[in-house]
Order: sequence, then structure tokens, then C-alpha cells
Amino acid sequence: MLKRALSLVLSLLLVICIGCNEDTDVPKKTPTQAAFDEFTEDIFIETVSDNTINLHFTLAYPEKHGLADTSASLGDFGYDYMTREADHINELYDRLNEFSYDELTSEQQLTYDILKDALQSEIDSGKYIYFTEALSPLTGYQAQLPVLLANYTFRCKEDVENYLALLENFDEYFTKIIEFEKLKSEKGYFMPDFMAHEVISQCLVFIEDIEKNYLIETFNSTVEELNFLSEAEKNAFRTKNIEYVTNDVVKGYETIIDGLDNLLGTGKNDAGLYYYTDGSEYYSHLVRCATGSAKSVDTLQTITAEYIEDSLQEIYSLMINDAALVDELDAFSFKSAEPDEILEELKQAIKEDFPDLPDTTCKVFSVHESLEQYLSPAFFIVPPVDDTYNNVIYINNYYSNNANLFTTLAHEGYPGHLYQNVYAAHKNLPLVRNMLNYPGYTEGWATYAEYYSYYISGLSTKLADVLVLNDSATLGIYAYLDMAIHDDGWEYEDVCEYLSIFGLNDAEVALEIYHTIIENPAEYLSYFIGYMEIMELKENACEMLGDDFTLKQFHTFLLDIGPAPFDIISEYMEAAFTTTDATEE
Repeated sequence: MLKRALSLVLSLLLVICIGCNEDTDVPKKTPTQAAFDEFTEDIFIETVSDNTINLHFTLAYPEKHGLADTSASLGDFGYDYMTREADHINELYDRLNEFSYDELTSEQQLTYDILKDALQSEIDSGKYIYFTEALSPLTGYQAQLPVLLANYTFRCKEDVENYLALLENFDEYFTKIIEFEKLKSEKGYFMPDFMAHEVISQCLVFIEDIEKNYLIETFNSTVEELNFLSEAEKNAFRTKNIEYVTNDVVKGYETIIDGLDNLLGTGKNDAGLYYYTDGSEYYSHLVRCATGSAKSVDTLQTITAEYIEDSLQEIYSLMINDAALVDELDAFSFKSAEPDEILEELKQAIKEDFPDLPDTTCKVFSVHESLEQYLSPAFFIVPPVDDTYNNVIYINNYYSNNANLFTTLAHEGYPGHLYQNVYAAHKNLPLVRNMLNYPGYTEGWATYAEYYSYYISGLSTKLADVLVLNDSATLGIYAYLDMAIHDDGWEYEDVCEYLSIFGLNDAEVALEIYHTIIENPAEYLSYFIGYMEIMELKENACEMLGDDFTLKQFHTFLLDIGPAPFDIISEYMEAAFTTTDATEE
């Protein structure tokens, strides 16, 4: 989708063409081709400058694009804003259709195809504005804004000033969100009470003992290292930061707390989307957006059920035929335990099967304890596309441990999110591709990378098979429940009954899973269905290329084309791999 509102997904794709040197051998573009480039660049400039978070985390040096004088803002929010944006998207869609497809270059046709799909998705989203949820415990603004701000890079004095201006804007922005929540309540779409209580608790934890809040800790330590500031300026900025955090940020979170508290009991539905008016239709739309798959929800549910059954049967067969696997499962461990060592090991181990990547560095941090219970087990913060050397991964110690750190860093680092984002940033894809978000591709790729890592970890192939089958089947169970809850109307008792089939009889765990899926519809599908679609592409590539197939060739194609719907990727892959001159890169 077009990222018009404040960016919240921390592992977003950020792709941009910073500019290419002129080449006299490049054919001159026709008026139609030049106009198309101008059209897509306008969309990028307009969208990336919509709010300071988008701009700062997309471009390290916005002045190179004439965007240096934009005022700091968290942007706009609310029903009227969304309605205006929906109208604007319709205008862009109509303008896109005015271009003659046949007159565009092959690269422009790919951009056209993907952009048309993204705009159509946004048009469809405009029918379901009241389903928009800005305060999800996992992906809501209140959860992710502090993490983004803690990683706000200060490259110049203006960056520091903009950062402080964003803090000052907290209460105003959260007030807009609460006004929208009130409207949702009036229309019958307010969140369940258990979800509201969770967000309230999250906010209370964040602002307690505010003088020691990590936005103060991180700001003080970061400012201390800035050599372009005098000591007097550093002290003045520290004082302002404390003032804004202890006043404006606190007021913002209190606005959420009070607003949700006043709305408790007004929700009409404590179960899945199935029970809302138009809920099933919205869920089908959401699944398409989350997965990038053209398959229906019913088809995806059938595929998922079959995969779970087949995987568990294969695990059983492997264990029966090799009794030693039981002992291996109990005793296995990965060679490296420290994050830096694991990342280096992964960088070296993937070289044979993946194209080269520009030099990068990566720091691994732990999620602050005040946010541990509310953020993902791990996440990668995408760097500005014009400064991809420095990267950051967060590990949530509430969920993660040394036993899964290797595969977690493969998912977030190499060859997962970090690798895919840095690679894409250096492919000089069109500017507008930066604004198109396809989590089925990005999370599917990272999940694929995570499972791939078992086979380069030094474990035996059979043990790796069992671990991958177990992990993917478990993820499939969550994905199946997501579809059953939101598309079939399953409730808590149904979830308990289903989980008991797999020997999972803990009622408290079942309730936690049930609530998590209600709060984040289609979230698990981005990972599981995205992974399944990539495996289907891989299988098709094997069939097309036969003995000429290599993992490196397949990975290079998938990385080169970039995030897109899987039906479009499949169409372009068939054209690429059925040509007589298809060769390994």
C-alpha cells in the first residue's frame, strides 16, 4: 500500500533511486516514458514528505531532493484525512491509466503493474476506513513511535531540532487518534475491552518513572557524541528533551489512557472480523494486502491445513526411520552464541547461494524492558536508502533466547530483512517503489531466509529438515487459526479444541493466541503465506530450468524484481526463465 500515514512497520521496504550518472549509450526516453517517470517521482516526493518520520527514515540527505526546508510533523490522522487520501488515490489511479502501457519500457511496465495493484488495494481500503486501528498493542503508534525516535539519527543540528519538535507534537497527534477511536465507537467498530486494557497498561508502563525513560537515556548518550554541537548547545538540547518527554510525551500517553478508558464497554465485538458488518469482505481484502497472494481465503486455508498435516507426517516418518534424531533434537546447539559472531557467520555462509551485497555493518540491541511485552520478538529498523552502511536489529529478550538467536538473526539480518533491504536499495529501482509495501514478499522472504539458515548452521540435513518442518507447521497453525477466527467465526472454545489436536491444552496460552490474532488480523499470514508463495515460485523455477536451476539464480531473480504481488512475480519469472538464454548470474 502507499505509505501516506506515519510509517509504523519497522521492517518496511525502503527502495529509492538516488540518481544515476548520465550515460550517453542509454536510449533517450520518449515523451510518454519521460512523463511516466515524472508521474511516479511526484508520487514519491509527495508521499515521503507527508511526515517527518517517513522522510527521516527514508532519506538521510533529503536536501538532495529539495526537501530540506520541510517543517517537522508527525503528519495528519483521522476520518477526514483518510477520506481525502482515498479521493487522491482514485485520482492517481485514473492518471496512471492514461499512460499507454505499450509505449513504456519493460522496466516501466513492471513499475506500472505493481503500482496499479498497490493503488487498487488502496482504493479498496477506502471502503473500510473504520477498520483502521492505530493503537494495536503490537504495531500501534504508541508502541512503535518510541522505538523509531530512539533510533532517530542526528546528522546535523536541524535533525536534533526536528526530533524535539516531534516530541512536542505527541499530544496533538494522539488526540487525533483518540478522536478517531471515538468515531469508531459510534459506528460500532471500537476495539474489544481486553485490547483496550492491554494498550492502557502498555502506556502506563511506558510513562511510569518518566525521569528515567529511555527516550531521555538514549537522547543524552547520543547527543554527547555529536561533534557538531557545542557543550552549551548539548546542555540546552538535553534540557528541552527532558521537558518535552516529561510533559508533551506524557500528555500524549495520558490522552490515550484517558480516551480508551472512557470508551471501555462501547465495543460491539470481542471476537474476529467475521462478526463485524462487512468484516468478512474486509478480511479478504486484508489477506490480499498482507500476503500479496491472488488466492482466495478458502484456498489458502485448504493449502495451510494440508501443509500442516503433511509436515507433521513427514516429521513422524523422519523420527521413526532415524531414532538418533530424538537425541539430536534434545542436544543440538548452534556454533556461535554472540550476535556479532552469528551475523558474521551468516554473512560468510550465504555467499554461495546469494548474490553479493555491498559492505554493511549492523548493531544488535535489546528492546527496552518497558516495551518488552508489547513488541515483536525481534525487528530490523530499515536504514535510509542513501545510507545503508549502518543497520540496527533489536532482540526482545522477553521472547528470544540463545537457542533461537541464530535463526532469528538470519530472519532479521542475513539473508533476511537487512540483506534484502540493502540489496534492493542498491538496485536503483524507481523512486515510487519506495512507497509500495508488500509484507507477503518481505516477511515471506525473511521467513524463507530463517528456514534456510538451518541448513548452513552445521546441523545434519535430517535434523534441519525436522526443525524447519516443525517451525513452519507451527507457523501454519497460527495462520490457519487466523483464517478460522476472522473468516469462519471461530471463538475461544473453537481455538482450544483445535489446539488440543496438537497436544496443546494450556487454556491460558490458547487465550493469549486467540487475543493476539484478534488484535492483529492477517499478521501471521504475511509470514506463512508469503513463505509458501516463495516455495511455490522456487518449485516452479526448478521445473522450468531443470538441471540448470541454481539457488543463486532463483534468489537473484527474486531479489532483483523486488517486493510485489506474487502473481506479478510469477508472470515475470516465467518470462525470464523460459527464455533460451536464461543463465545463472
